[in-house]
Amino acid sequence: MAEIKDSKGLVRKYMYVHGGVDNAVYSDELWQYEIPFAPFSYYPSVDDAGNKWTLLTKSIKRAFHSLFYYNSQLYLYAGYEGTTFKDDMWRFDIATKVWT
Repeated sequence: MAEIKDSKGLVRKYMYVHGGVDNAVYSDELWQYEIPFAPFSYYPSVDDAGNKWTLLTKSIKRAFHSLFYYNSQLYLYAGYEGTTFKDDMWRFDIATKVWT
């Protein structure tokens, strides 16, 4: 889980889900779920209160990998891409939405 302050100064809590496989089709999607953790009075409006999924990017097809959050970045390690096992590391910058 990641805690990030938004431009309004509100603390937001997120969970991230990446990739996976279904019927031999490997996913390249990175999703962000905003966890509603405070009473509605904390948020400026009901529409701004979290409890929603957002597709952040599509890029790296991977299953059976590790994804972890550290220092405002997501890191993806290893996994299987459908034809080979990988032993690589990728970093996703949450602010710019760019993999490197």
